[in-house]
Amino acid sequence: MNDAAGVGVLTTDRNLRVRSWNPWLVSATGLAEEQVIGRALEELTGGPTAAWYHDLFAEVIGTGTPRVLAPAFHKFLIPCPPREASRYFDRMQQRVTVAPLRHDDDIVGLIVTIEDVTWRLDAERELAAELQRNPLAAGVVSGVTAPDWRVRRAAIAATRRARTSSI
Repeated sequence: MNDAAGVGVLTTDRNLRVRSWNPWLVSATGLAEEQVIGRALEELTGGPTAAWYHDLFAEVIGTGTPRVLAPAFHKFLIPCPPREASRYFDRMQQRVTVAPLRHDDDIVGLIVTIEDVTWRLDAERELAAELQRNPLAAGVVSGVTAPDWRVRRAAIAATRRARTSSI
């Protein structure tokens, strides 16, 4: 099942019970919408972090302030396998946004978006490994952020040449 948005979206009520679950989440988790509607969101997060997530969800409902969960710190909200095989992760690495769901002036629940960023973190680890293997490449990469446009252009050209010759 494919969702055009490429992002998981779920909503809850104020008691943190799931009220909607989009096709992306069905595909990513293998859980049909009927299986999750009415369940507590913490049941789906599982593990030792469920209490921490409960506090975060309650904070968003209480304050109305959205929160972003970065994969570098939180890894994932809902455990599921990566959508594509990963050399580094057995669970999908997720960028998660938790925001208040409003009706008029009232907060009636949460809207949670989940983006699979496993591919990006895989690419970052591959680049880090390449820089470890080839210290010369580190100098080229640092040139890409140089203040002088000529240095940046030369660094990009060198990167392209190196990439083409390694294929």
